[in-house]
Amino acid sequence: MLARNVVKTVIDLCRNLKFDCVVEGVETTEQVEIIGRLGCSTMQGYFFAKPMPRSEVGTFIASFRMSDDPRMAVAAG
Repeated sequence: MLARNVVKTVIDLCRNLKFDCVVEGVETTEQVEIIGRLGCSTMQGYFFAKPMPRSEVGTFIASFRMSDDPRMAVAAG
């Protein structure tokens, strides 16, 4: 519960200061849902994609279809 309160405080601080907030290290559906309920919609982590060599990034982006990816449906709520 303490960790959740810290994350909420940082998200609220960013919102109040009009800063963009990116939550990093998101690995599970539960984390996506909790972070979304705390008011942050920008996330990154293994849940979305594993690290990849620079040479693979262009192909990943070109082949990625947000509407077809179940991870994005979870992230979108």
